[in-house]
Amino acid sequence: MRLNRILPALLLGLTGCTTLPPAPPVVTEMVLDGNVTAGEWAGVEARETQGGAKLLMKMHGETLFVGIQLPPGAYRYADLYIADRTGRILNLHTSTRFGERVLTGADGKMPNFVWEPDTGWYGSTAPYREGGQARPLTEQFHPYGGYEMRVPVRMLGPRPWTYRLELRSFGGQGEVDWVYPSGSTLADWRAWPELR
Repeated sequence: MRLNRILPALLLGLTGCTTLPPAPPVVTEMVLDGNVTAGEWAGVEARETQGGAKLLMKMHGETLFVGIQLPPGAYRYADLYIADRTGRILNLHTSTRFGERVLTGADGKMPNFVWEPDTGWYGSTAPYREGGQARPLTEQFHPYGGYEMRVPVRMLGPRPWTYRLELRSFGGQGEVDWVYPSGSTLADWRAWPELR
């Protein structure tokens, strides 16, 4: 019986004396600045590509976040391909600007990009210097560590989704330098890794 009186009094006294530290904020958005930092991408498995670039992908609610970390001095632009179960392939491109196009494979031709589209996705861009074309490649850009993208899931079509990444050098003639998965082609979208 004494315990019935002591315990409530003890608990009442403790609640006024003890405060817990506030919970850390939950990060729901990424800073899409092309700096693929460990804090933003904590706990996300990096897939190593040719040349030492890293691809990171994470779903958060109805949004896919993509990080492409480039090795120092690797001036590359990126094409991410995401295929849905029907074979429709969404090509998200980022370089000195970002754009998108849809490949259906019906005629074998590559459609033109829609630049800076208003479809809801965004990709960071390489920080190009004004008048940079007259300079050597290493002086045409401000230093940057890669690219980051935010893609609404509604853009991806029906599941399951597969994906492929191509990286090309700004200094080349548009040939693919690095591919993930290595050896894959646009025609074999069913064999690409599944996006989960």
